[in-house]
Amino acid sequence: MYEDLSNYVEQQVQDASPAKLIDLLFSRARRDLAQALEQHALDGEMRSQAEAIRLIVHAQQIVVELARSLNLKDGGELARNLQRIYEYMNYRLKEAIDLRNPASAREVLALLAELHEGWGNVLQADAPPEGAASGSYEKGGILVA
Repeated sequence: MYEDLSNYVEQQVQDASPAKLIDLLFSRARRDLAQALEQHALDGEMRSQAEAIRLIVHAQQIVVELARSLNLKDGGELARNLQRIYEYMNYRLKEAIDLRNPASAREVLALLAELHEGWGNVLQADAPPEGAASGSYEKGGILVA
């Protein structure tokens, strides 16, 4: 069953547009942090602490990838502000690990939720118009693939 799920996720990632990949990254980072916090593992037994730390580190790696996906050259002030937010998130996740501070992880989870919601709004705004053929379409003078 795990292999089937792994194959499904791999296929989903391979078929995803760059915009959908960002959505998937937000989803996974949120899931990782929620699982780490659900376990109360930052102050729990050693094994659950290790699992919580693994999940937080994975969320941290995703935040790094989100930061790398920014187009700082053309993205202007928005991209620069997002970069600062991602740097702050990484700082807080490091704190969550080093100080065993679940409040830091909760704060990052809330920030990710807010950014993910905003990204969802962007995806909806960029969705192909109803009746448009799959593939490329034009929106606001821009060819969207």
